[in-house]
Amino acid sequence: MYKQRLKFAVTVDVEDSYPEAVKGVDDFLKIFFKNKIKATFFITCEVLEKYPRMVSQIHREGHEIASHGLTHFKATEKRLPQSSYLLNCSIDEAALEIERSFKIFKNHGYEVIGFRAPSFGMNGKILSLVDKYFAYDSSYIEGKYKPLSKLNIEEFPVSRLRWLNIPLGTPYLLKLNSLNKKWWSLLPKKDLLVFYGHCFDFVTPNLKMLKKNIVKKWWYHRECGLSAEKFYDSLLKTVKKKGFRFVTLRECLHN
Repeated sequence: MYKQRLKFAVTVDVEDSYPEAVKGVDDFLKIFFKNKIKATFFITCEVLEKYPRMVSQIHREGHEIASHGLTHFKATEKRLPQSSYLLNCSIDEAALEIERSFKIFKNHGYEVIGFRAPSFGMNGKILSLVDKYFAYDSSYIEGKYKPLSKLNIEEFPVSRLRWLNIPLGTPYLLKLNSLNKKWWSLLPKKDLLVFYGHCFDFVTPNLKMLKKNIVKKWWYHRECGLSAEKFYDSLLKTVKKKGFRFVTLRECLHN
């Protein structure tokens, strides 16, 4: 009876990080269809407006569309990734970004209720702005925040491997190559686990495009590509064997 209550939410961040990064979305849709899984896709407005047909396909296949902000980049920085994008904005700038994000999705016909800040750039002040437009937020790693009880918004933090202190997601688990029994034992004993992946997990990048950031070039992206299919197949099979039910974050709201 207890196992029937266990839930596993697969979330995918979709951003135009570098040329061809979003091509991995097709691979995610194929593997989700194969395993009869519905996921939550956190999509930037930049991707929505650049690839509307791709986003429409995600929606048609029954997956949840959620906001990942306007972009992963700051316009003044010539498309260099910002590790704490919203945190670098003033409160007024952040408020405008969040409001525009909500309205852009609405204007495209999507009633989004979830938000994840680019690069997990979140704090209490920004969360209070998100609370004005969205029903839930998933911009924290478990164990690295204090719930703000005064807000109405519900929080779904990404789960974390205890002791190793790393999130349940990529590229970390791609580097480990699997979620075997040893790693699984480090997961929190809760009825909901939140996993996050990236649209480029299945894409073998041109490493020359990443030369500005040597860490991401050789660590973050190096495992992406062919090894991802094997990893996700193994992950999803393991989750099923553990008795978890795959859910979208929308399904978990107030539940």
